[in-house]
Amino acid sequence: MKYLKLFENFLREDADVGKKLLADDKFAAMTNRGGHDRFYHFVDAMYRDEGFEDNTKYEKQLVKYLRDYFRWEENYANIGKMLDSLLKIKNKFPKLLDPTKSERIADIKKWMKGGTQLSLAWYGNVPTDMCWRGAKMPIKELERLLPKTHKLGDKFDFAIGIDKPGIKYGSRNKRGFTSWTVDPTKAVQFAKSNQLTEDKEVAVIYGCKANNSRFLLSPDLSNSISKYTEDEVFLVGNAPISVDFLVIMDERIRGNFLSDLEKREKEEGLPEFTLKQDAENFDKWKVTNPLRLHDFDWIGGEKSKVSYGK
Repeated sequence: MKYLKLFENFLREDADVGKKLLADDKFAAMTNRGGHDRFYHFVDAMYRDEGFEDNTKYEKQLVKYLRDYFRWEENYANIGKMLDSLLKIKNKFPKLLDPTKSERIADIKKWMKGGTQLSLAWYGNVPTDMCWRGAKMPIKELERLLPKTHKLGDKFDFAIGIDKPGIKYGSRNKRGFTSWTVDPTKAVQFAKSNQLTEDKEVAVIYGCKANNSRFLLSPDLSNSISKYTEDEVFLVGNAPISVDFLVIMDERIRGNFLSDLEKREKEEGLPEFTLKQDAENFDKWKVTNPLRLHDFDWIGGEKSKVSYGK
């Protein structure tokens, strides 16, 4: 117990990284397992010209814990203890610890503004230079926020958004950090990866400005250590964070919207498909029609009109 306490204190102390951070090319080469050598190439490209430096014990532990966490979600308790000390030296090593200084966030900003991917076209309508977290939101919260939303796009994936929704995100875990990503497509995948709880939740991604002082780690570094390219960063601390942009993705909302448009056409004696699925009609619909998501399936089909077979 005594030695465990000493070790925990070692992790919480100021980060002992010498003059450079993770500049040991020999150590990076040793971490090459199963042909995975991205970390070595990252270190080599970062320090080849200015010179390498042996890692301290702290740095070696850091790489081990990051690798274990990214690959198997192990050692998260130790990672949480180290992040506070890393946050103190974020400004000293921005290329490795500041998400806003990464090459990846610049690349993602370019393709988001391009809007060239059909199924991801709505990403061109959300802010850049953000960190994103895929999660679930209770439908009751959606009902409260719906009048604030605006339509982001309707090509394949339906999404609505809110700029400055006036809410905070707080994780239920108390690890001392949460995982985020600078790539909204990865956050969407995470949000949709777990089955929603019947008619009680919708998939969302929370967006916060990447220049928030609590965000730590360059996605260039995390991608080099991880087996997966998830552009992961950390939000340090357990305190909730104010959300700057909220995206809500649920095909039942689109089904609800289209069903009520059809109903309105009949009531007004209009030919079918007269009313467009555009932002103007969505803005009218969101404040005049109550949500009834329970009437629709996960792909937006109206249950009363769909034959599921037996």
